[in-house]
Amino acid sequence: MVTYRHPPVLAIPCKVTDAIRSLHYILYTALSAAAREKAERGEDELVFTANGTLTPKGLDCRNERLITFPQWQAASTAVLNETHKVWGAARSIPLSLHHGNVVNPTNTHGWDIALECDIRQRTAASVDKRHDLSTVDTIALTTIATELMLRRPATANSTYIPTTASPKRQLPIDHDSASFTPRKRSRFEGGRCF
Repeated sequence: MVTYRHPPVLAIPCKVTDAIRSLHYILYTALSAAAREKAERGEDELVFTANGTLTPKGLDCRNERLITFPQWQAASTAVLNETHKVWGAARSIPLSLHHGNVVNPTNTHGWDIALECDIRQRTAASVDKRHDLSTVDTIALTTIATELMLRRPATANSTYIPTTASPKRQLPIDHDSASFTPRKRSRFEGGRCF
């Protein structure tokens, strides 16, 4: 049985409520304390459209991956409560299970991987309304973990792979064409010239 927390003290911006009603992707950064304080004061950002009318400014996706885990938890609770109000248990229970599926990889794989899984799963659910958020997509989790691992910068210390061909000649693992310069041994190293 899913239990729901009391509604948040601060209002949810109208653009987020509209996204929930439309089953669109919801930016959890749009539920930051600052955005919610503006909504509480009725200060949703407005822009002029081409025909001259005012409309709420669209959601900004640029900083979605910069959200911290505590900020995400607060936003996920607010979205869960609002989803329950708008759609009932049919949509809020799978979302609640999804949130639990995000917390578990956070403990095992790290926040960056869990956040990327969360964003991709919620994006898939906004594109295909039949997408099941309640399950863990292990293939996506593995793919994301691998992608993020490959994007991380190489460590300063080179790790060597022992080879069976010649134990004297070993190549560093993390070399690339820009930073790898082979070292040539001096002909007279150790007093010998052979």
